[in-house]
Amino acid sequence: MRSLLLVLGLFVIVSAHSTCLKIADITTLTGKLVMKTYSGPDDVPKPYKRFVLELDRPLDCVVDIDDTFPEWNKDVTVILTTAAMYDGVPKYINKHVSITGDAILADNAYDFTAIVILLREINNYTEFDKK
Repeated sequence: MRSLLLVLGLFVIVSAHSTCLKIADITTLTGKLVMKTYSGPDDVPKPYKRFVLELDRPLDCVVDIDDTFPEWNKDVTVILTTAAMYDGVPKYINKHVSITGDAILADNAYDFTAIVILLREINNYTEFDKK
């Protein structure tokens, strides 16, 4: 009986973790793409501009997240991964979009949100609905 309860407990823990966003997950998120300006770290006072996706729905669960970031579950930094994206992505600023990319956690002072998405694809949200 004790071993059955142990197995059942492990199953619940594993299944709860499986619904959470994990590092290196390829995910699709929707929201409004904006350009935000952040103050640099204390030793570099110049401002930094970043593409940020303001999510339609806050994230409920992210494995190993640093929830001390303000708005950790509402804003995601979007990193462009190819030179060609620098020409196309700006046309989506202030528009409702769907993005697909690899999720990673902030790992340095220049990541201004807790979650960073390495962009693979971006579409107007209405175009995404038609697929």
